[in-house]
Amino acid sequence: MITPEPSIGETTSSPIILADVPFSSAAYTDESFAPLLTLLTAKDTAHAIELANSHPAGLSSAIFTADIGLALTVAKKLEVGAAHINGMTVHDQHSLPFGGVRDSGWGKFNGRGAIEAFTRTKTVRLGIEGHMLPLEAL
Repeated sequence: MITPEPSIGETTSSPIILADVPFSSAAYTDESFAPLLTLLTAKDTAHAIELANSHPAGLSSAIFTADIGLALTVAKKLEVGAAHINGMTVHDQHSLPFGGVRDSGWGKFNGRGAIEAFTRTKTVRLGIEGHMLPLEAL
C-alpha cells in the first residue's frame, strides 16, 4: 500500500494505491468513489481487457498509450460507459451522455442519451374500420 501523509479534515482523504488486490476483496469488487487506485498486473493487452471487464461495475476507463490504433481497439472491447484515451476520466461535457454499465448506476445523464436512458416507449395501435394509423384512430 502506498499513501502519503493522512489528510486533515472531515471531508477529505489522502489517495491510496493498493497493488495485487485479491478479486474477493471489497477494494476490488466495490465501486469506490474515494481516491483509491487498485493496481493489477496483466500478462498482455487481452488479459488487461479481461481483468477490466471482470469488475462488476463499468463506469469509466482510461487508456494511456502512444499507439492510438491499439487504444481504439481496447476502448471498443472495454465494457464501460466511457473510455478516455490519453486523458483523465473526469470529463463532463453537457452534450455527451455519461453513465456506466452493469452495476454502475442507472442510465445516463447529459445530452440526448439521458432522455433515452430514462424513457420507455410503447406503441399502441387501435384497429377500427377506416382508421388504421394510430393518429387517425384518435
